[in-house]
Amino acid sequence: MDAMVAAVAERGFAATTVADVIAGAGVSRSTFYEQFSDKDDCFVAAHDDLIERLIAFVSAAYVRGESLEDKVRLGLDAFLQALAARPEGARFAFIEVMAASPRAHDQHRDALRRFVAIFDEVSELAEHSDELPASLSRVVVGGVSALVYEEIAAGRPTSVRRLLPEALYLALVPYLGHERALDEMTRIGRDDRAGTDEEAA
Repeated sequence: MDAMVAAVAERGFAATTVADVIAGAGVSRSTFYEQFSDKDDCFVAAHDDLIERLIAFVSAAYVRGESLEDKVRLGLDAFLQALAARPEGARFAFIEVMAASPRAHDQHRDALRRFVAIFDEVSELAEHSDELPASLSRVVVGGVSALVYEEIAAGRPTSVRRLLPEALYLALVPYLGHERALDEMTRIGRDDRAGTDEEAA
């Protein structure tokens, strides 16, 4: 599955062949077909593995937060860190999945729904949670996904963590309002700049 991710990230889904995958994995064709029925089956399995690991990483960070804003900040930061740490996986999961099969598209939508479920929990922590639109979590996840997609599509997957202040504002403003969300965004921006200055020193 790791060889599938690497091959697709390098060549694109359409151009990737089973021969590319087995060469990268160092296994025989017969071994490949003992595990997967075809290229698409392996792609879907690799995508599922990536998403499971990403969800687990984000959830572990999210639950450490006490306040709504802490939970969102920790979860988003973990999400962006994970993508930046494995750029080929980021391209695989955000870009190449769109060129794959309808089965992969369904799996991608299911992954988004799992992130929506996390923000449903966030909504329950918000003041006046009963007044929030039912579709709010989908809107927030869609907005953050769009930010990340554009960065990865532009060839900057290792830089996605720089989106944290903007993504945090986007995610918090429906729950906390403009001023509080802006304060959080500004604080994160200051912390990031301070960390960069310390590393440079």
